Amino acid sequence: MFQDLRDSNSSQFQVSEFILMGFPGIHSWQHWLSLPPALLYLLALRANILILTIFYQEASLHQPMYHFLGILAVVDMGLTTTIMPKILAILWFSAKAISLPECFAQMYAIHCFVAMESGIFIDSGRMKLPLIPVLLKVLHNVIPPALNPMVYALKNKEL
Repeated sequence: MFQDLRDSNSSQFQVSEFILMGFPGIHSWQHWLSLPPALLYLLALRANILILTIFYQEASLHQPMYHFLGILAVVDMGLTTTIMPKILAILWFSAKAISLPECFAQMYAIHCFVAMESGIFIDSGRMKLPLIPVLLKVLHNVIPPALNPMVYALKNKEL
């Protein structure tokens, strides 16, 4: 008797995907808006890969400080690679849907690479979002990884 009662009172709701807002109100020029983040993403990847390659090939750079900088380069690449492909897919292809497993994997990766940066994606008020704060949040995740390898190179005479 209790078994039947529990089955009749249970309800299941499954979310299969989420629809991301993207950048509200810019549909006519979203392709042009994607160029700076795409270029910064490519710059971040190339520069960090170059830094890692230099650290790996140069025997005099096999020291703890350079290992630490290498880890920072990997974190920078991981963070930008976790975030930017989906942002560019939204801007280029209007691919606003994200599956539940993909969403959880992206959230997990973001928190693994940079736990402090996870607060950037939380907005109080996921109403209308103003363009400038949303754009600054995206650029905040792309500009430092693109510029960090240059800072590493300028601060170290060995590079």
